[in-house]
Amino acid sequence: MKRIIAILAVMAMMTAVFAGCNNQEEPKPTEATTQKVTETETEETTETEEETTEATTSTDEFPTEADTTAADTNNYKEPQKRWSANVPSVWDKYGKIIEDPSGKYVKFVYKKAYDEYQAGHVFTINTVSAANKVDVTQYPHAEEVYLDKNIQIYVMYPTDVQFGGIDGSEMDTQSVEYGKLKNTTDAIIDSLKVL
Repeated sequence: MKRIIAILAVMAMMTAVFAGCNNQEEPKPTEATTQKVTETETEETTETEEETTEATTSTDEFPTEADTTAADTNNYKEPQKRWSANVPSVWDKYGKIIEDPSGKYVKFVYKKAYDEYQAGHVFTINTVSAANKVDVTQYPHAEEVYLDKNIQIYVMYPTDVQFGGIDGSEMDTQSVEYGKLKNTTDAIIDSLKVL
């Protein structure tokens, strides 16, 4: 079901891209229309500015930098005390942090999808000894974030849709909640400190 939804989303995006390519305007004559064009441009600019202001004040939008300030974060320490990271408070509401008992990984998931059907993967921070260094290029979506003579830390990201309900019926609401978590990924990874 997830693959079908992903394929439909890709097809919709491709349709939008190609539809935009066909929208070619014919050149218009430049005679005596300067006054009208200026008035129209001014009206369009004002409307666009109003729409932008309305869009930025919406409460359902993903968190911005102002929403994830240092005061709104919790310092998370990995169980083996090898690293720590600042986790925005939005994770208290929508997220869940799953610690591997063996200490190999810490998984950050969208709580609702994980609890209902074991999905909701946002990202996973893996920690291994430098002697067992992993070639992250073998994974479809991973990156190394730290390596020294003792440890390697790398992050794995999901490769398919991780929300929407088991039958896809909650796609709209869950995409907003999952998106709020996903939007904090870079800030969490950037705040990672080796202890």
